[in-house]
Amino acid sequence: PGLTRALSTLVTVKRKTKGGGYRLVDVLKPNRKLLKSVAERVQAIVPDESTNLGNFNSLMFRVVDRLRKTTPIFYELAGRPFGRDPTMLWSQLNLVDGGESLGDTLGLFRAAFFTEKRNYWGGYDYEFKRSTKRELNRILQHRSITYRWDECIEPPPLVAEIEEVSLPDEASSYYAQFVRQIKRSRASMQERQNAFCRMRQVSSGFVGFTDDETGERAEIAFDVNPKLDRLLELIAQVPPKSKWIVFHEFTYSGRLITNALKDLGVRHEWLWGGAKDARGIEDRFTNDERVRGIVLNHKMGAFSLDYLSRANFLFFFE
Repeated sequence: PGLTRALSTLVTVKRKTKGGGYRLVDVLKPNRKLLKSVAERVQAIVPDESTNLGNFNSLMFRVVDRLRKTTPIFYELAGRPFGRDPTMLWSQLNLVDGGESLGDTLGLFRAAFFTEKRNYWGGYDYEFKRSTKRELNRILQHRSITYRWDECIEPPPLVAEIEEVSLPDEASSYYAQFVRQIKRSRASMQERQNAFCRMRQVSSGFVGFTDDETGERAEIAFDVNPKLDRLLELIAQVPPKSKWIVFHEFTYSGRLITNALKDLGVRHEWLWGGAKDARGIEDRFTNDERVRGIVLNHKMGAFSLDYLSRANFLFFFE
């Protein structure tokens, strides 16, 4: 991200609004002069976690694409596709070989491996043809190689890492409000505990409240949730044959996580207080290789822990 920002310039462009008008927005665009200056000094590029280059529309892809055109040595690490859509494979391999493996254009790749359907909005949706999976895997061998985790190294010792993300402006205003509530000299212990609970919710991307008239509970989810985004990035980095567990406390957090994973096509289980078949969930997580992980309410995961040993990676969302 730092390199991408350093080689881009902030420019003001016009964008259409829903009402048919225009508004001015600031966007980052690759700076040709800076890119040329750096490219002259670079002889090799090795992007790690190259799934981040899977979006061909992203600024990061466009910057790296400009650099690699004059770079004689280019390798990508951890280039696994994430979810059911292999479109990102085209972007990653295009950077490696300029289209020799999967075609010069995305349209050519889609024509070979996807079914095109016109959608309600006048555009097109593309669905991967599962019948071509074997052929796609054969072609991928042209410029890619995969090792299983256990082929390379012995299982490493337990490593605990803390991932830090920034609190968005919208969430920060809520957070500051609850901090002031805790600091109030006349606040009771219960009020302070409630405020601290809300602070934890805000850090997870939402805040809960109770309707004064009906007494019903509800939640407000923030538009930007860096904590959830980072969790999904880390899950994407888990080796294909390894399994993971995400611990959480709030039910709403569990729902946010599992819905995001469903949108990405990641097969998983969610074990929480409302789960009807807890034993079945544990069995599928333990024995079904297609189930990559389990989202686990820590209160439900406090007993019968045999299945936890199946996981190689543990994430503590809360």
